[in-house]
Amino acid sequence: MSDVLNVYDIPPSTNLIKVLSNSGYTIESALADIIDNSIAHGASEIRVDFHHKGRKSTIEVLDDGEGMNFDVLKNAMMFAHHDVDSERDDTDLGRYGVGMKTASSSFCHVLRVESKGSEGTVNAFEFPFDTKEWKINQVSVSQNAIPYESGTKVVWKDLKIINDPKENEKLLSSDIEAFSSICDRIGLHLSKSFAIYMEKGVQIYVNDNLLEPWNPFKIPNGDVSKIYEESSFVIGDKKVRVEGYLIPNWDRLNDDQREYATCNGTSSITDLQGFYVYRNNRLIVAGGWLGIPGLTLNAKFNFARIGIWFEPTVETDRYFRVNFIKNSVSIPEDFAAYLNKVAKIARSKSSNSYDYKKNPRPYKKHNKDQDLSVWNVQRKEHMSYFTINENHPLVQRYTEGLDKRKRKALFSLLAKEFPTADLSNGPAGVEDYDDEQLRELLRDSYDLKRKVKGMTFHETRDAILKEKPFSLDRYRNKVIAMLVDFLDEEEANA
Repeated sequence: MSDVLNVYDIPPSTNLIKVLSNSGYTIESALADIIDNSIAHGASEIRVDFHHKGRKSTIEVLDDGEGMNFDVLKNAMMFAHHDVDSERDDTDLGRYGVGMKTASSSFCHVLRVESKGSEGTVNAFEFPFDTKEWKINQVSVSQNAIPYESGTKVVWKDLKIINDPKENEKLLSSDIEAFSSICDRIGLHLSKSFAIYMEKGVQIYVNDNLLEPWNPFKIPNGDVSKIYEESSFVIGDKKVRVEGYLIPNWDRLNDDQREYATCNGTSSITDLQGFYVYRNNRLIVAGGWLGIPGLTLNAKFNFARIGIWFEPTVETDRYFRVNFIKNSVSIPEDFAAYLNKVAKIARSKSSNSYDYKKNPRPYKKHNKDQDLSVWNVQRKEHMSYFTINENHPLVQRYTEGLDKRKRKALFSLLAKEFPTADLSNGPAGVEDYDDEQLRELLRDSYDLKRKVKGMTFHETRDAILKEKPFSLDRYRNKVIAMLVDFLDEEEANA
């Protein structure tokens, strides 16, 4: 061991603030971090307000939580005031003690915090992030600044929503449409992140608009199935709850339900399959398969969603390596192996029960007497007579250019020349349609119903599955897959 010759102070440079401000926050995740503090302090009403006033634009987060007295507020302005390994209250969504400051420094040059605690006095501090010293300013504040018995207001001043100074100036000065778009994006993120709290009564407003929670495991008036529930995995002395759900197939949802299923139409249904990780009921990972080997996004798993809930203890946060932005986790191998088993159950059920490309079982097989055949067969005495079914959609489609006389003559010729005598030598051989022929026939029938008759996809699909040759068992699976392809093409070209 080397001998110590001297000891020197090496206080951190305030350049550290700039480093932390580039840690990867989005404005959505930054404001969610502020709201974490509101919820941790027992807030039941939280208001996020954007004031578009050029260079004087501000963003405020006001809550009716328990608030902070002078000393508590002053300490809250410090970076990492608490020991990262200290136990927190069950409602505390924090861990590192850097969230509010780092999140704020990412999008403003001055952080102002006003708070009214149990003493009933409103105190306020400002943290100028371009300071050359680790100092904060106590500032004057109106005692009416907090309109509740207690609460806190966080204010971002001198905003830097865009890093490029010119673009940021444009956004703050004149681009009200882009500013409003950012507000909408933030509202959506908060609706996802704090949905469980909202369902339990917490109200969050963005510019006076009350947010509605978005729960990935619910579809309004939709039949969502719970397929798995277990809390057998333990970290320290805390159980991890895992639940698996299947949302209804896309074709069974109306437009409003589809919009909800895709998070108000902002995400694809494929991107939203997979795991949802909740830390103390706060969503930190939304969708995807957590990088677990062998689990990838695929359309046939669109309806599988799995929730993971854990409490924010020292052991669990360390186990999952929760970062201070609270937007990612790392899955250790033993838990990944456990989740793999759960995922296989959900993915299998999604594929088998909900993916019509792979399994048509959700459609009831129609009685063969209801199938619409190309040929009509009539039996008189001991003879069979074959005539063309003029009501078959494709027969009508392919003969619509003929006048009535020629049409009747063609059908009569085909019926009278049907080779019944040859059938007496044995059953007729059947030459299957190849995929290209089948697709061409199907496309004509599909376009007739969708584009000419204006039928819905559901009506079109059900009608086609009653028509021969599409209703035959040997073609049925292919037909269903092709129909889904046609619908995908429509939606892609819409």
